[in-house]
Amino acid sequence: CNYLRSLSLPKLIEKEGISIYKQLTRYIEGLLDQYSDRELKKPVLAKFDKKFFNKMLKDFDQFILSYIQAYTFQQGFQPGGKNTILVFALNLRQFTTILRESDSPEYSELLYINQGKIKILCKSAAPKLEKQVAGFHSVIMQSATLFPLDYFQKMLGYTSSAQKIQYPSPFAQQNRLYLLMPSLSTKFEYRRESYDQIAVTISKAVNVKYGNYLAFFPSFSYLKAVQREIETCSLSVELLVQDRKMSERKRKNFLRKLKDPDKKYLLLAVHGGIFSEGVDFTGDMAIGAFIIGPGLPAYTKEQELMQEYFEFKWKKGFEYAYRNPGMMKVIQAAGRIFRTSTDRGFVMLIGHRFSTPYYKSVLPTDWKIEQPPDLIKRVQTFWMNKNANLNEGSKGNELAKPESYQKKYPKTVDLFDFMEKL
Repeated sequence: CNYLRSLSLPKLIEKEGISIYKQLTRYIEGLLDQYSDRELKKPVLAKFDKKFFNKMLKDFDQFILSYIQAYTFQQGFQPGGKNTILVFALNLRQFTTILRESDSPEYSELLYINQGKIKILCKSAAPKLEKQVAGFHSVIMQSATLFPLDYFQKMLGYTSSAQKIQYPSPFAQQNRLYLLMPSLSTKFEYRRESYDQIAVTISKAVNVKYGNYLAFFPSFSYLKAVQREIETCSLSVELLVQDRKMSERKRKNFLRKLKDPDKKYLLLAVHGGIFSEGVDFTGDMAIGAFIIGPGLPAYTKEQELMQEYFEFKWKKGFEYAYRNPGMMKVIQAAGRIFRTSTDRGFVMLIGHRFSTPYYKSVLPTDWKIEQPPDLIKRVQTFWMNKNANLNEGSKGNELAKPESYQKKYPKTVDLFDFMEKL
């Protein structure tokens, strides 16, 4: 209300906007009044009034037209896309549009009592995507992280008849070292016992070869605990630590530091964050990654609802709500090291769960994971091997063809020739 008053709008328009805002706040307050404990942190299931929000949207659309006219008259130009009122209007429209479909089992309506917030949770977009995919003659999806294939086939709305093909990495095998350290548990109840051992292992491996390294943790609290232990170790590089609320400016500054040829760093970050996805650490920007635990989503009300849905839909509740999303973060984090045919480095998987069939089954099949008795000695021999063929499996810019490809898929082998000409 105070924001609307500060805009110096014509009184009639200001009054209209304040009236709509008060209607919405009264509605949410009415939902909250059903609960005596206003500090309850866990969201609760609710049912939102579709008629109320449809009327709210209609009234707000009329207000927006008047607001834009008044704003343009006062300022001499129309409000931009980041205008607070327009952003709220867009959010209200999106919320109401989704609410109209929320009776399907793919959605849950939630009330966050301690935050005074309402939310519609989409547990799966598969039915929506299936309709979109069905509208095309042919749809091809490809990515280095669409694994396991059966999981993504369902989540992306493909039918069981869709063809699935998995290719090995085009990068030379001897340039990629995958190590497993299964001797400790990264489960929440055992984490305190792992801090020192993880810190010592990371420090020793980093000190083998001067360069930039990445370490990914399942949570900020875990990261901070291991950071304190690492700071007591002798380290040949400087530390960079991701903040819980890191600005884009600071993130870019970290990436600039990793490109500095004169200084090297160990970057501590979290799974699924701003450094583990969508960033190319090419060349010497990163030559090793430590992945601590499978990065499972936190146990929240939202994840519990997703688990219930996937169990009901496919009898794979924990796999689809926790294991697969967590392991996808692992694959994405590991992929930061190998971005070009000349990149050489190692990935160290830390935690007992990586050694179990339940988790190993969702790792890429071309990861030749080693479990040597002495991890650090294996890292040393890897870097001492100066005869690695940096271009094996990827001559120039050509795509590497799997050995069995022509036997298994003879009718589509020309796909590679076509892609090479693009």
